[in-house]
Amino acid sequence: MKKALTIGETLFCCALFCEVIAMEISLTTIPYMVNTEVCNSYLKALRYLGYILIIFKMIYDKISLRELLSICIMILILGFNSIFSGRMLFMTFIFIYGMKGVKFEKIARIMLIWLVMSFFIIVIGSQSGVIDNWGYGLAEKRPRYAIGYFYPSHATSALFYLTILFCYVKKEKLKLWHVFLLEIINIWQYMQTNSRTGTALITIALITFYFSKFVKINMSKGIIGFCFKYSFPVCAILSVFCCIFYHKFSILGKINDFVTNRIALGHDGILNYGIHLHGQQIKWIGNGGLGYLTNQLNCSYNYVDCSYVKILLECGLIVWLIVICGFTVSSILAVQNNDKYMAVSLMFVAGYCIIEPRLIELGFNPFVLVLANLIGYTDCFMVSSRKTVNGE
Repeated sequence: MKKALTIGETLFCCALFCEVIAMEISLTTIPYMVNTEVCNSYLKALRYLGYILIIFKMIYDKISLRELLSICIMILILGFNSIFSGRMLFMTFIFIYGMKGVKFEKIARIMLIWLVMSFFIIVIGSQSGVIDNWGYGLAEKRPRYAIGYFYPSHATSALFYLTILFCYVKKEKLKLWHVFLLEIINIWQYMQTNSRTGTALITIALITFYFSKFVKINMSKGIIGFCFKYSFPVCAILSVFCCIFYHKFSILGKINDFVTNRIALGHDGILNYGIHLHGQQIKWIGNGGLGYLTNQLNCSYNYVDCSYVKILLECGLIVWLIVICGFTVSSILAVQNNDKYMAVSLMFVAGYCIIEPRLIELGFNPFVLVLANLIGYTDCFMVSSRKTVNGE
């Protein structure tokens, strides 16, 4: 029999609901179908309500002196950094600290329901005419539809994280018909959004999760163990390296063509804005809303899609190192606890964030909450009943 939510878990779920729903709505065309300023004010109020609930939970939990000291240190680092790069990361870490006494597995199951419902409401709304379905490049060879979202890549990202979370929650109970159904949805979204790399990763993820049920994986040794444990630093360093040395190697030009100019844009971003310790405010100019909110871009296109490069430019080197080290330690802990489904989930998130900028956006990536394990606030990993990786 499943245990009911505690008061602390209820407060956290309510706060998280406010954050997720506000972000989901803000990344659709809904705010532009009504009074945008008023709608954004309501969404901001909803998110602040979530922050207030988190503070209530922290008071309810009776934080120890050691925990308070840890929180103060992070507030100083991220609060000072927010002066230069904005408050998003600071607010994300409020939720991470709010995870005290909350099991990630329970939150994952609840959050999956929200993500599934919001995705299908938005998509069905866009197809029925209730929500605007913006199209991009309709006169070009690669027409793309956003299926209710602000931009086509948002829809693909929403489906990617939904798929990874679904497979993580199901674990051994993932059925073949689940895989086929999700792949049909994936193919349909590709026909609408034309997002090639994201669609391919969703397919690979579904195959990997399904067959991992039948394969005994040595998670601590060999190339597989290395990928599980160090996918984040490898992907982060590789991304930054490719952007810095873009013009030095001809093969990077071919890869750049395949990933739709992402490496070149990262290269330009590093040249134009530089890398700083504490980040900087950058006005990103993308194609979102082009043809609907504006007929032409006011400035040159500069949007960087790679999470690792975008965090480095916006948040600075210190926060970049904290984020990468945090996810790396979480991956290593997943391997040590023999939690292959968490390890696989984190590995795919690491790979996907090479081409997408939403690594630390809680409304998209629920796995950012596993960072709470680093401060001993929650059990993020489902320890296998089989032998651990050390054979104990």
